[in-house]
Amino acid sequence: RTIRLSRAPPSRVVVLTLLGLIVVLLLSANGIARVYTDRLWFDELGLVSVWNKVIRTQLVLIFVFGLAFFGLLWGNLYLADRLAPPFRATNEPDDVVERFHESVAPHAAALRLAISALFGLIAGLNSAGRWTTWMLFNNGEDFGWQDPLFGHDAGYYVFRLPFWTFLIDWLFAALVFVLLLSLIAHYLNGGIR
Repeated sequence: RTIRLSRAPPSRVVVLTLLGLIVVLLLSANGIARVYTDRLWFDELGLVSVWNKVIRTQLVLIFVFGLAFFGLLWGNLYLADRLAPPFRATNEPDDVVERFHESVAPHAAALRLAISALFGLIAGLNSAGRWTTWMLFNNGEDFGWQDPLFGHDAGYYVFRLPFWTFLIDWLFAALVFVLLLSLIAHYLNGGIR
């Protein structure tokens, strides 16, 4: 059996795209209002440069962490496609895998890119909330008092350690999530039975 995907008429695609954009706009309306309100507040105080720096920092964090997660996930999904066996033994439990492979195989590269981009964006947006931790890490100074046990300045624990902790936690969570998605991809490609 072959599953054939029918192409939707262009007018239906335009309507569905517009509906999707409206839903995204409604879901993000609270965030947009908060950003605009913060901008007005900083403008009233005459500190728009501070607000601009916060927004730039958040955008950089979104880009860096989103790109890192995208690279991890895309690389692993690409590897799952490359390591897929050319011949998959079909038996009753793998019938779903065979149907999935028949319907998705022509669009595997686009699907891999879309999934990686979506989860990369989500990972980047989640890291934007850590802008204060990054600012403390980037602008922190020494206190002039050494910790007697480890020999670090006290400023290390206040300014640098929280960001290192976040970075390690983020990397661990990203690796676990990428591992789970890679296992699903290997299963759907027939690499795991």
